[in-house]
Amino acid sequence: MYVYQAEQMAIVKATEATDNIHDTDSRRRTATIYTDSTVTVQSLKNHRNHKNITEEIRKKSTELERREWTIKLTRIKAHAGNRGNETADNLAKEATKNKEIMYSTTKYRKAKQYNK
Repeated sequence: MYVYQAEQMAIVKATEATDNIHDTDSRRRTATIYTDSTVTVQSLKNHRNHKNITEEIRKKSTELERREWTIKLTRIKAHAGNRGNETADNLAKEATKNKEIMYSTTKYRKAKQYNK
């Protein structure tokens, strides 16, 4: 798996985590997903791109929008010292070494703490 594919899979996981937020508030909510992957942002904007992971991101975003979510994908500068982004990059690189992506809640909690 290439690093950009791992980063795209992280976006899929972020949309799934957003979908699991059970909020009784019926107002429109916004989830902002940050990425340093220019390839991902460009592939999502290119409507001729129908690769599996790209389509999965589109599908999940559309499903969330039907549930009163606004999904914002925001590109941030890579290797700029953002601790959350650096952790995500390391996890993506680690995932490229494995044929099977393992999801660790311990690593997720550590990544989540960096963003506070």
